[in-house]
Amino acid sequence: MSNSERDIRTPIIIKILKSCVDGATKRRILKATPLTHEQLRRITAELVDKRLLRYVDANRFYITTDKGHQFLNQNRNLEDAN
Repeated sequence: MSNSERDIRTPIIIKILKSCVDGATKRRILKATPLTHEQLRRITAELVDKRLLRYVDANRFYITTDKGHQFLNQNRNLEDAN
């Protein structure tokens, strides 16, 4: 991933992780972001693979992991701008 691509994706990743702090369904995440369903599917799968998000199958929602909280803390300056 190039730096420019990372720069574009980071604010969206931050929005997703913030939306999922207390748990969020795909529908709730879609409302909080400018993503299509397919884009959301790809990004959430990537975030789960990187262990920034966890999918709770029994409740059918995503929740931000400890590693995801660390990512938010490391990017607090970007988070505050959004």
